[in-house]
Amino acid sequence: MQTNKYVLLAAMFYCLFLAACHSSSSNQPGPQPPQHTAPRIQKTDEAAEPAPPHPSLIKAATEKALEYTQKKNKLDPNAALVLHFLNRKFNMGSQYDFSHFYKKYPISDPRGRALERMVNPNVKATAADFGSRYKGTSLVDHLSNTSYMMNCALMCDKIPLPDDYFTLLEQQTQLGRYFLTHAALSLQWLKENGCITDQARADKLQNLQKELLTKLIVEVEQPSDLGMEAVAVLLYIGGRDKLSPQRITNIINTQLPDGGWPLGRNSAKQSHDHATVHALWALLEYANPNAPATTWIVKN
Repeated sequence: MQTNKYVLLAAMFYCLFLAACHSSSSNQPGPQPPQHTAPRIQKTDEAAEPAPPHPSLIKAATEKALEYTQKKNKLDPNAALVLHFLNRKFNMGSQYDFSHFYKKYPISDPRGRALERMVNPNVKATAADFGSRYKGTSLVDHLSNTSYMMNCALMCDKIPLPDDYFTLLEQQTQLGRYFLTHAALSLQWLKENGCITDQARADKLQNLQKELLTKLIVEVEQPSDLGMEAVAVLLYIGGRDKLSPQRITNIINTQLPDGGWPLGRNSAKQSHDHATVHALWALLEYANPNAPATTWIVKN
């Protein structure tokens, strides 16, 4: 059983407890056991195909979101990690580096050490720092497995993956919601780290993730942190052809006056760092399809 400290760590960094929170305020179910039936395949998110939003609208929303981040003395650590990657990919300026918000990596617990590799290529971690793989079906088990899954992916070129790692990826994918988005991130990190040993299996899983993300984007409430994260991750893993431009228009139209976005309907007038940075990520990916490929993991 995980300690309370570890559960809180996982919740803060992965925002996965939001899966349970959102399930009570939307029509989406909470985390479900893995399902082994194939999903209905759909080419796009099945929304009507309107014209894409004008580039000037995307630019204006992006600039307001960037201004929002600069008003914060301490951006949420998870949001700051994402923003650091966005700056590396889209060359926005040193004020968006992780070090602008945190002079020192803020998590001292060893089980958060692998995450530091997103911003520090010299970080040292061992397999013992990854946490443990759990076989149960409780929310705590799923959260712990997500942390473990991501840590393994971030360090896979340094520390070999466990034999059952891909099975874990497939199971987390089928859980949906935030478990799905983080499984999709983890698989992409495996690719970027050169850790894929079964290309056919990896391609099949990523195609499934694209389909499930597309379905999730249609079903989840708007605006919501989960919806914007799903759009950003879908674009990041190469699923642009499955996304209706209306989803980007929806993101633009739900931006708050301070430049941020809310977690969801229950906090519709209050901006949140995590939601804002993921909305920003979605806008940047959509507006810059020809941006140079950039890996999350900084190599030295």
